[in-house]
Amino acid sequence: MKNPGNTEPQSQIDPSVSEDSNKELYPNAPLPTEIGMVLQLADGSIQGCNSHAPKLLGIAAEQMQGCSSINTPWQTVREDGSDFPGEMHPAMVALQTGQPCSNVIMGFYQPNGELIWLTLNSQPLFQGDRSTPYAVVTTFTELAQQKPEPVTHAPAPQLSDTLESISDGFFALDRDWRFTYLNLQAARWLNRREHPTF
Repeated sequence: MKNPGNTEPQSQIDPSVSEDSNKELYPNAPLPTEIGMVLQLADGSIQGCNSHAPKLLGIAAEQMQGCSSINTPWQTVREDGSDFPGEMHPAMVALQTGQPCSNVIMGFYQPNGELIWLTLNSQPLFQGDRSTPYAVVTTFTELAQQKPEPVTHAPAPQLSDTLESISDGFFALDRDWRFTYLNLQAARWLNRREHPTF
């Protein structure tokens, strides 16, 4: 998408892009309110969003501003449950390649821990006849049919019964050193009230 005229991008962009400004930019395009939209500059920093983006992601617009796909505290996953690195997010790919990145499915963990599944589309923005984008707009919608939770590495019921009956403590960790399983003895030793068997 070319930027009309040769105007320079604004240095300060309101973090909350209004629905009215969407209508001004795309007067004939239907823009349902359930679509989240985020604007990122060439360095990947988030400069603005529409009013639905914070509602959908569970994050205030002010918290998003200045973050990028690479330096966010929010976890994203691929369809198979594996980590979805920030440099591979559609916005960053569109900025690197100058090509749109469409229909990418991503799992996003909201701050409350709930996993939602999104379909993302990223469109690079250009100034005049320059070949490198100065920004990217990403739109996203929540999938109507939510994907199943990624497969966890919890032991099968028989194994779990065995691990619970032993007097040794047993626990399992994921790649980020988070507990994925604790038997009762390990929970006691680690002084954990909850007994997670994720």
